[in-house]
Amino acid sequence: RECVGPDEAAVALGRGLALALGEMRPLAATQLAATWSTSPDDLRRLALANALEWTFKLVGDGLVIDQLSRDADPAIRAAAARAAWIRRASGGDLGVLDRLADDPDPQVRSVALAAR
Repeated sequence: RECVGPDEAAVALGRGLALALGEMRPLAATQLAATWSTSPDDLRRLALANALEWTFKLVGDGLVIDQLSRDADPAIRAAAARAAWIRRASGGDLGVLDRLADDPDPQVRSVALAAR
């Protein structure tokens, strides 16, 4: 964490996480994603939101994205909006984009409105 900023670390960790989740057994991948989506560590939550922007199968991805879209951190909500946008064809958007279109943070709103 000391060598790079938190955003860069979350992107790098997210890419590795996406690769790992895509290779895991479905139940184990879902358990890991659910655990990270509720982690007290904001870096883990942001990394997971970034990971979900990549295309791989994840059972329950819509629920995980919904959880992340309610995070207090606007960077996590923005990443969740991008993930919902990318995964909407496979059921990854459970109303997240519509809700985030009214988000108080302008960056989150911008992502959600662009996706609609």
